[in-house]
Amino acid sequence: VQTCALPICLTGLKNVRHFRERLNEEFRRAKEFGADLSVVLMDVDHFKKFNDSFGHPAGDEVLQAVACHLRENIRPTDLGARYGGEEFVAMLPNTSEEGGKIIAERIRSALETGSWDKRQITASIGVASLNTYVKSMEELIERADQALYQSKKEGRNRVTRWSDVENTARKESVEKAADKAAAQKEKGPNKKAA
Repeated sequence: VQTCALPICLTGLKNVRHFRERLNEEFRRAKEFGADLSVVLMDVDHFKKFNDSFGHPAGDEVLQAVACHLRENIRPTDLGARYGGEEFVAMLPNTSEEGGKIIAERIRSALETGSWDKRQITASIGVASLNTYVKSMEELIERADQALYQSKKEGRNRVTRWSDVENTARKESVEKAADKAAAQKEKGPNKKAA
């Protein structure tokens, strides 16, 4: 057990505990010095179906290959880890959200165009970056998770930035308010909404 305390034996990547410790250090450093920091969170698309169709040994091979693609597409100063199940995460120090999206897109493209034995493997990816509004490491991870969820919602096999999620929510809120104002206007000034 102790030999696998830092790397996960299956994928060769660090585990989530080590990732969180390092992210906490980088988060504090980035906050203190005003440096960029991005987090990429990715989920292998339809992995449960893959395991159900081809078995867990084939699923393990996919996870190993995904980990390899992750390692090959991040810089030596970045940190990739298995986040749990079919989720992987990367910490990208000194990387803006746009830079994080470029790296995430490189990973996504490598998976999509990779050579796979059973069927094509893709991933949905979320990217979030540190800014003045992010108060904690947990909030940074949560934003990446929300961006990942948006990638899944929009059809999977894509990269979504937190700012895209935020802009979509803002746009939907403005549209909803405009629709409400138009409906109220149609009812006239003296009529109350039912």
